[in-house]
Amino acid sequence: PQEQQDQLKENFEKSILYSQKVGNIYTGSLFLGLLSLLENSDNLKAGDKIALFSYGSGAVAEIFSASLVPGYENQLSRTRLEELDQRQALSVKEYEHIFFAEAELDAEGNATFSGYEDQSFALAEIAEHQRKYIKVEKSS
Repeated sequence: PQEQQDQLKENFEKSILYSQKVGNIYTGSLFLGLLSLLENSDNLKAGDKIALFSYGSGAVAEIFSASLVPGYENQLSRTRLEELDQRQALSVKEYEHIFFAEAELDAEGNATFSGYEDQSFALAEIAEHQRKYIKVEKSS
């Protein structure tokens, strides 16, 4: 029926909003699309089932489903599109500087970082060669 087709099209369009801003993040694209759908759709509710399908080069594909649990909406952000619009553009030179920068580790493979207070998430430290990321708590 046309109503179902319209609903599927609307859900598809909600699911690609973040990817249109972020670009291809390969394996993570499936989950970015799911997040985009969940945070931007007005018609989903607990108990709804969502089919997820992903394919890539080499004819690798997977399909699975998920069911929305009660309270799922409490884990979502309704301001993510605005947050994505606040990102800082980098020149190629700036990007390459960050990309190729190497952390200076001590003999045990440790390093700590600062200067990330204006970010939402950050690499806070490397402990025994393991990267530790944090959600930055904003002070009031």
